[in-house]
Amino acid sequence: MFKLISTLLSYLLGQFMGAPQSSISYEQIMNASIEKIKNLLSAFILAIAGIALATTGFLAAYFNVLASYDQNGSWSFGAVAVGGLVLVLAGSIFIYFSTQASSRVKTSFQEKPEPSNSPSPLELALASLVADYVRERAVKREQQNNSPETAAPPQAE
Repeated sequence: MFKLISTLLSYLLGQFMGAPQSSISYEQIMNASIEKIKNLLSAFILAIAGIALATTGFLAAYFNVLASYDQNGSWSFGAVAVGGLVLVLAGSIFIYFSTQASSRVKTSFQEKPEPSNSPSPLELALASLVADYVRERAVKREQQNNSPETAAPPQAE
């Protein structure tokens, strides 16, 4: 069953039809995926911490202000209420940085350099040497074929 699904997916993704293979290696994809998951997980944990801080700070400030109203009959901000508002501010900053961290996750693949079609200088030098040798041999053959054949000396009987 999994083989059938794999074949269908590879066909749908174009790999079955002989799509060009990417020069990005499996290890690079795995490393980039792991890095992206780590960054997203840390952003998620930072956001949860920010939400917890903001909620705790808001509730502390709210209950402190309500308690002061019950005791005095007027609204007053005590040290606990100010501390709660500071926690709300700290939680908001955590949430802001968590959204920034999750949005700046970048995937950078270093593609393998394409093999160049131009030959190296060493290959060019070797090819020119071989070509010169072949030309010299061809010239010598032509000279041998075009030169009048000297008659063989008579053999003594």
